[in-house]
Amino acid sequence: MSKNLVIFFHGLESSPNSDKSEWLKKNYGAYCPEMDYTNPNLFADMYNEVMSRSPRILIGSSMGGWFAYCLSTLTGIRTLLLNPAVHSRSIEPKVKIGRIPAHHHVVLGKSDDLINPTKSKDWFRKNGIGEIEFFMENIGHRSPVTILQKHMQTAINEEWSTESPIGPDFSFLPEGLRDFAVPNPMASRPFQNTGIGLTVENKREIPHVIDAQRNLSEDEKSFVLQSANAPFDIFYSWLVIRGERPKLGELKGMWNNQEAIDLINKMKDATKRSRPYWISSDIQPIDGTETSSYSYPSGHSILAWMMAKKLAKKYPPLQDGLYHLAHRIARSRVQAGVHFPSDINPGREIAECMIQLGF
Repeated sequence: MSKNLVIFFHGLESSPNSDKSEWLKKNYGAYCPEMDYTNPNLFADMYNEVMSRSPRILIGSSMGGWFAYCLSTLTGIRTLLLNPAVHSRSIEPKVKIGRIPAHHHVVLGKSDDLINPTKSKDWFRKNGIGEIEFFMENIGHRSPVTILQKHMQTAINEEWSTESPIGPDFSFLPEGLRDFAVPNPMASRPFQNTGIGLTVENKREIPHVIDAQRNLSEDEKSFVLQSANAPFDIFYSWLVIRGERPKLGELKGMWNNQEAIDLINKMKDATKRSRPYWISSDIQPIDGTETSSYSYPSGHSILAWMMAKKLAKKYPPLQDGLYHLAHRIARSRVQAGVHFPSDINPGREIAECMIQLGF
């Protein structure tokens, strides 16, 4: 598949042969696909095109702007959005929204009577992911090619500090934990810096997630879902079956360790690793396991190991079984499609370190 510097998504009632498309093809060798917004597979198809072509920028007009924005949240690729249909859409094509931030250069028509520019600004301020810059123009909903030409060079060349390949700042971590918080080679925004992000994930770990999800039994799916929503119940039932009398409230409190959760979330926000299903259309999360937080490290893996280690001190003869249970809960996150194996692998060591630090 050839690579394109630019991908352009035309609007609902436009075509890949519009004046904007033709100008972009001539000047940037742009890929301008036919957009049939009634096709339920269109978004997945366009995602695969973006992944194959590794563009520097996604450009979209009207409904195409909505597609460009949504695809950006899954890939970290910057955008140029012309009167994007982020609200008031006449149809609702199937899309997916991720959590990867990027820079969005948003051009709004002051006289747009289809996609109200004030509502667009409000939508982005409330829901926008990444950095959004607004540019107001004296146009209606249709964006003439001169407006595209005016904004193109700025949009494709503008810098955004978070796109530079600088390692995350883990100075907030206690010293003992910093060894586990190395700069992540699978960080987001792969096409904006070294280009290594999705390449590494695709070659090394995405197939492992796909394999983990393949042919899950109904019992395994049930365990995955319970692990996602109430893992303390799993520990409780496991202990009761073995004749112990744990207090459910105590186990729930051990799991809902807010100080530990807050620190894990800070590590996630510093690392900004994408979830597997954000970046691969071949991975579908099990219903009820989706999450909006970042992927590394796996909180469920860390908390499961913390609980297992603490319970093992209370029930020494059951240590091996408790550790196996923690491993199963951690593994379930890969089976759910919401974590890479490398997100869960450090869980045991991080848990031990956090326990030693008093969490």
